[in-house]
Amino acid sequence: DIDNAFSYVQKKPKSRFPVRDFLIRHRVGITIPILFCGLIIFWLNFTHYRDSSFGCDIAIGTDVHLNNGTVKDSLKALKHAMPEKYREVCAHVTMIRTTTSCEGFGRGCYRGRVGEIYVSTAPGQVLESAEIVVHELCHLRQDEEGRGLDEDECYLKSDEALKMLSQF
Repeated sequence: DIDNAFSYVQKKPKSRFPVRDFLIRHRVGITIPILFCGLIIFWLNFTHYRDSSFGCDIAIGTDVHLNNGTVKDSLKALKHAMPEKYREVCAHVTMIRTTTSCEGFGRGCYRGRVGEIYVSTAPGQVLESAEIVVHELCHLRQDEEGRGLDEDECYLKSDEALKMLSQF
């Protein structure tokens, strides 16, 4: 009987799916694909802000401080405190880059790239980040409309935003 069993094992046909069989044999099976998919979902969630009810899809480029949560929270604050400004952000901004500095402009900057603004963030500074988003949106809109960049206009808009956000 032992000789017959051994000959059966030797004559077993080769699998058409050796990689799958290896994974199943070593209990890896579904773990790696699930981890890979989870990593992709985490990264997309970390680097994007989406709000399908407003058609909002904004990529968030991060720096070493990884303050994407603050930017997302600032967008949510704008959504509730200033819905019309939030709609404008969603319609015109496609990328928010978080940074700690914009060549001496510590709060944020607009560098003339269509749909892209830079926002200096710090963990927990949601209202300040929302104010900076409004300020840099103002510069983006000025550029889109072919007007010169007017700091006074943008400071008025960001001051108004901060008042509205602080009351919310």
